[in-house]
Amino acid sequence: MPRIRILHVLDKLTVGDSQLHGVTRLCGWWLPSFSEEEFEIAAVSLRTQDSAGIFLEQSGVSMHYLGMSSTDPRALLALIALARRLDSDLLHLHGYGASNFGRITARMLGVPCIVHEHIANDRVPRVQQVADRLLSRLTTHGIAISQATKRFMVDQRYMDEERMEVVYNGIPLDAFADGGSRDVLDLHDGWRQQNRIPPHHRVVAIVGRLNEIKGHRYFLEAAGAVLSQTRDTSFIVVGDGEDASPLIEMTESLGIGDRVHFLGHREDVAAILQDSDICVIPSLEEGGPLVLFEAWAARCAVLITTTCGLAEMVDDGQNGFRLPPRDSEAIAIRLLELLGDPALAKRLAERGREMAFAHDVSQTVARMARTYRKLVA
Repeated sequence: MPRIRILHVLDKLTVGDSQLHGVTRLCGWWLPSFSEEEFEIAAVSLRTQDSAGIFLEQSGVSMHYLGMSSTDPRALLALIALARRLDSDLLHLHGYGASNFGRITARMLGVPCIVHEHIANDRVPRVQQVADRLLSRLTTHGIAISQATKRFMVDQRYMDEERMEVVYNGIPLDAFADGGSRDVLDLHDGWRQQNRIPPHHRVVAIVGRLNEIKGHRYFLEAAGAVLSQTRDTSFIVVGDGEDASPLIEMTESLGIGDRVHFLGHREDVAAILQDSDICVIPSLEEGGPLVLFEAWAARCAVLITTTCGLAEMVDDGQNGFRLPPRDSEAIAIRLLELLGDPALAKRLAERGREMAFAHDVSQTVARMARTYRKLVA
């Protein structure tokens, strides 16, 4: 029986100054996990090759590049030519430009397409709203990464709710549980020593691209409030991005530069989270932060803002705490509560870990494989 040929179309693989976009990380986990006997998977970026593209190639993904922007009309002709050359049976689309050019390409080739939305963005550009209205009838299927994102797709991207499903992002949980591929104790000696974090300190982490949308400002303000009342806690910032310099300057102005450590882009996030106690996700808007599952799997207590799509999975006070966005005081209050009550923090972390193991990458891949079979058939 011939293999089903899937082409993933992505606007871009990086955002700002970050080395790796969340969707790129997902593709690096998902695409090599499909059965090679049943599926032939390839991906194309509308842009040129970059470090993230090389990462995907090294992960085993067959990559192609159009070398254009998400608004360049020539990208449509290039995408049609590529999909025709690859004899694609289905186009899986990520991003505005990809969904625009991809839906037209799918119609031209007579194949189905999936629009996969990764964020609920209340500021959809007007030109994209027009495009979504015109192209909605060309959408074969839609995938949202949370119930909130599904609502956004229906209300603001004009998707047919009957043609949609919610598929939560999966992560490779074995890398975030029981040590993964690294010895946690070795890492403990490594990054803690490098940053002069005392062994007895509790660690509060934030993981994500250094961009205003991720809410680092409120994390740092909360850190200042916490450190004014306790001195046996250290804060770490994992990730890179365009806001690195102003955020570092902010810690200095708050007088906490010696207690907040910027670790930059790391390949060992799993082990770092295992050696942390609390993970804060203070995003101002977010479709489905992968770090929620990562932190849960690594036995971290989690604080998350209600504007994150996956906040719907957090049972307040049971497997984490839900907080209002842009509220550093609320973050500080909960941090002090957890730091002062290790038993509560441990209970939240253990219940979160139980939740995480319902969202392994293998389950996400299996769910998408069923959708592929159904649409192609």
